[in-house]
Formats: sequence, structure tokens, C-alpha cells
Amino acid sequence: MRQRYSIFFYTILFLSFGLISCQKEVENSRSLPALTNQGIYTLGCKVNGEIWIANSGYQEPYPIYTYYFPETGQLMINATMGSEENKIIEQMYLMSEDSIVGVGTYAFTKVNENGLRKVGLNNVYSEKSCPNYYHDSAYKSVLNITYLDSNKRIVSGTFELDLINAECDIPIVKITEGRFDVRY
Repeated sequence: MRQRYSIFFYTILFLSFGLISCQKEVENSRSLPALTNQGIYTLGCKVNGEIWIANSGYQEPYPIYTYYFPETGQLMINATMGSEENKIIEQMYLMSEDSIVGVGTYAFTKVNENGLRKVGLNNVYSEKSCPNYYHDSAYKSVLNITYLDSNKRIVSGTFELDLINAECDIPIVKITEGRFDVRY
């Protein structure tokens, strides 16, 4: 009888450790949002190899604010990522340099007509020593519009760019594997 209890105890113990390790894998398996074209308000990328996903912020109920400027045809996307546990709020803002007229490859603008920087990554609330990075046209900048439906006001695409701040310990931030699916 005692041997049965021992076998039962060790079986339960083994299964418990297995379930705990599976739970940890699920928690640590953040991935970028899928490439979609339904206007479901997603934006994600890798910032220096680490996953960055818009998830909260000033633009409630969505962490992403999008605007299309009809007079210039430029597209602007602001996205916010927050983390309570790490006490970080970062805001990424992207703006096309040229008029978005359809599916194709475009560049990001460096500044707008008022001289304001319109592409960058700001640490709104963070303990990071270098809070702001901006786009400079001398560095990589690719915006691929993969889907545009002006009737439903949906735009989807991918992006990659380098942001700089020469005053920081890490002077260049590489944004790769970027993707978005938004309404404007």
C-alpha cells in the first residue's frame, strides 16, 4: 500500500513540475503580431533585437493612433508600449515622407514643415539613461505598404529603420521586423 502512495506522490510531483515549466514557457513566448490586413490596430517590431509591441498608453482604447493627412497624403502612426513591472512607457511615432498612394515602398520623414521630428522612439517614463532617439535620412528607412483600402480606411505594412542619438552610450537603435495593421 505504501508503494502505491509513493508512486502516486511522485507522479503528481512530476506532473506539477511539468505544468509549471509549460506555464513559464507560455509567459516568456512573446511574439510579434501576425502580418494581417484587417485594420485590427496592431503594431510590433524588434528594437535592438527585443520585441516591442504597442499595448497601452495615451490613445485609449487603442494603443495606436493613426492619422492620414489628406492635403499631403502622409500617414502618421503613434504607438505606445507600457510595462507596469518594468515601469516603462515608450512611444514610437512614424510618419511617411511621401504621399501614400497605394501598395509600395516609401521612406520616413525626418522633420515636418515646422521642423519637428516626426519619426522616433521616446521613453516617456523610464529609468533608461537615454530617453530619445530620432530618424535621420542618412540612415536606413523603409516603409512598405502591403495593403491599402481607402474605402474601409485600412492600411497595413512593414517597416525597418535606424534611429540615432549621438549623445547616448548606444548611439543607434535598430528597428527591424516592424509590422502594423491599422485604420486611419
